[in-house]
Amino acid sequence: MAGRYLRVQEAAALLGVSPVTIRWYSRQGWLPTYRVGRGQVAHRRFRYADIEAVARRTGRFLAAEPRWDATVPVTLDMAALYLGLSARYLVETGAATTGAHLTWEDLGVRPAIC
Repeated sequence: MAGRYLRVQEAAALLGVSPVTIRWYSRQGWLPTYRVGRGQVAHRRFRYADIEAVARRTGRFLAAEPRWDATVPVTLDMAALYLGLSARYLVETGAATTGAHLTWEDLGVRPAIC
């Protein structure tokens, strides 16, 4: 997975709509949904680029995706935020370990060098 992933509430705040509207956009096919989690606890996540496309479609202005600084070491919390997941979920699934040193390449990311 590459790209900043947002929760329903974060996507709603960026677009200035309610979470119900975000779910409606998803059902209409305007906003691709990525499911994370296990079983019935799967949560929706949305890529920042897809949110930008909906903003253009609905006539809203949305700033460009924030750039991540490649010179800063990646912590477990930063990786979780970037992927739209919890640090606990990353540890429980074996995707990362507590105290592990990650790189942006491990996440499939090519951040900007500021």
